[in-house]
Amino acid sequence: MGFSFNGIDILSVAPFEIMDVIVSAPSVNESRIRLAAGNRSILTDYQLQQRTIIITGDVKEDDIQRRQEWVASLLAWATAAQEAALIIPQEGRGYFLATCTSFPDMSALEWWSELVFVFTASEPYYRSLADKQIALPNNVQAQGSTSPIIRIEQMVATTLSLPAWYANGGMIQLASVTPGKLVIDFEKQSITLNGTSIQAALSIDSRFWTLAPGINAVTCANGAGGTLFYTERWL
Repeated sequence: MGFSFNGIDILSVAPFEIMDVIVSAPSVNESRIRLAAGNRSILTDYQLQQRTIIITGDVKEDDIQRRQEWVASLLAWATAAQEAALIIPQEGRGYFLATCTSFPDMSALEWWSELVFVFTASEPYYRSLADKQIALPNNVQAQGSTSPIIRIEQMVATTLSLPAWYANGGMIQLASVTPGKLVIDFEKQSITLNGTSIQAALSIDSRFWTLAPGINAVTCANGAGGTLFYTERWL
């Protein structure tokens, strides 16, 4: 697949020749303590935030009316989704979750003008194109630059009392689970059974734990188990 957004390759939309792609470094949100003396401060923490991806190109079409039609199709393609997977083939590390935040103004374009699309990724990481999965309990080998996106799915055959999943000092424990498909989505911090929320069954001392790059021991109790799906992320 070439350059694509929301699962649609740009060349299936229009004969668009990409001339330049710029992926910015992540923006940084700093936390500082200002010193009493002088105009100095101490950095205490920072968070990597969004990236900007700028795509510049041209529609390879000499007929003015047909070119305008191609441009209209490109605008519809870029603005069809609020947030979706943006794949940049030359990067090769995965995809961004991004939104098109700036696009050509057709009323201001000359027919020969280059087209510039700006996408904003709400998080700074590439997500791996393919999920990994492993049966639980198990040792999970996670790669990447930061914690992966994770979820647990388990087909529950008989009613479970106080099932629990543990990792890295954290615990997810439910009061009980009846038979059905249980999904614990750590990114959304949601728990469903057969598609219906059972968040109320979550114990008060539970928290949605994370996996770190490296080896993580995930243990289970009281019938808990299932399959862990994880998507690695890279800077």
